[in-house]
Amino acid sequence: MAPKLIMWNLESLDGYFAGPGGDLGFMQFAWNPQLEAFINDQAKSFGTIVFGRRTYEGMAEFWSDKTDLVGQIMNETPKVVFSRSLPNATWRNTRIARGDLRAEVAKLKSESRGDAFVLGSADLCSALLKEGLFDELRIGLVSILMGSGAPLFGELTSRAELTLLESRPLGDRIVLLRFAPKRPS
Repeated sequence: MAPKLIMWNLESLDGYFAGPGGDLGFMQFAWNPQLEAFINDQAKSFGTIVFGRRTYEGMAEFWSDKTDLVGQIMNETPKVVFSRSLPNATWRNTRIARGDLRAEVAKLKSESRGDAFVLGSADLCSALLKEGLFDELRIGLVSILMGSGAPLFGELTSRAELTLLESRPLGDRIVLLRFAPKRPS
């Protein structure tokens, strides 16, 4: 089976993946053993990790010196950062994708040893969704209303139809939602 391009993000009930100023504190509200187990299992299946520039820079700063299970996966897994402005990629196992979005996604799928996961990267997620390039969206819907922040699909300018593949609670503060996007005609 060919590798899939999958988005994984946590999102507040009112649609934010980060609070004001990029605050990710709402993730601590959602954190529990079921979410941790899901994330650890999912991370073991990463063939490639994909980021936009801003998320890449934050993830590289946070994970580059971590040695726990997820830290090892984050550091050893091949990574692709979509950016036209990043001068170079200093986090090991990272290449920069500067070309056409469709061509770059085709290349990363052909090179990936497994599914490619986009983490964070709201602007990139909107662009990939708009172009019909995602195979699956995985959203951890957190039972919190933040009131303001960075919307997960803020750059999306047109309707995107989705088919629900799965919904299940991961503890008492988060619901996993898996969707398959309808391909644009």
